[in-house]
Amino acid sequence: MLKNIKVIIRLRVLDAIKQHSQADSPLETGGVMIGLCAESPNLLSVVVTSIIHGKYTIKTRTSLTFTPETWASVWGILDANVFYSSNDPVWSITGWYHSHPTYGVFLSSFDIFIHRYFFSHPGGLALVIDPETEEWGIFGHGDDSIVDESENLKFIRRIPQENIEVLTDTEIIHRLQEMKINIPAQPIPAQELI
Repeated sequence: MLKNIKVIIRLRVLDAIKQHSQADSPLETGGVMIGLCAESPNLLSVVVTSIIHGKYTIKTRTSLTFTPETWASVWGILDANVFYSSNDPVWSITGWYHSHPTYGVFLSSFDIFIHRYFFSHPGGLALVIDPETEEWGIFGHGDDSIVDESENLKFIRRIPQENIEVLTDTEIIHRLQEMKINIPAQPIPAQELI
């Protein structure tokens, strides 16, 4: 049975993604999102608390490639940050973000390939933003009971806007408490890892 997905994204993170995508427009750009996942019987909650810009990527107007150097940079940043490199299993890469300058919010066949093979965990998210219109959307994994018109989208779906909340730091902490999620000693990183 497919669980409902609830996404909570930190306002400062969404603003940083917008700024990053606008700074590199008209080229695509992106990075990874960091946060935590919490499961209950019928709900998977994904909380996005920070990002890491994708350095050393190959950017064009219509594509973005994460190179081996990109991944080495991401893991180097995570390893160097005591907050994330502790053996606390709560915090992890929750997905990726990238821009589609001037052509809208969707996942291309290449995006679907990347998402399916590199962000395949149940809480794996893909945030797509058009920096020209500031329209954005989040995609996540479905199950084989969802069949879209395109075979490529069989297991990936856009998360409805009503299942996404953009919250301040204080609001996120309160929401985690309401959800009875164990909050680590320092639930929100001191700064985005950008």
